[in-house]
Amino acid sequence: MFTKFARRLTGWYVAAAVTLVVVVLGGFALAGIYVYEHVIQDGIDADAREAQAFGLRAAQRHESFIPGCSGGGEPPQPARDSYPRRRASAA
Repeated sequence: MFTKFARRLTGWYVAAAVTLVVVVLGGFALAGIYVYEHVIQDGIDADAREAQAFGLRAAQRHESFIPGCSGGGEPPQPARDSYPRRRASAA
């Protein structure tokens, strides 16, 4: 008599537990996405402020963007030893 009721009750407990786990994990996922989005947006905002300040400094110095970026009149050149050398292949 109580066996059928016990099985239904156990089934409801399992369904409630699975639902609770899905809801809790979904909440953690949403919170993680929210935090990640704020970290990314803060980085973008900081870069925008830096670019604006850079533009103001360049305008005060009467420089264009490229010389202002490189710190001098010409773009930086890579060091000669920075390229990997090709080895002679043994044929």
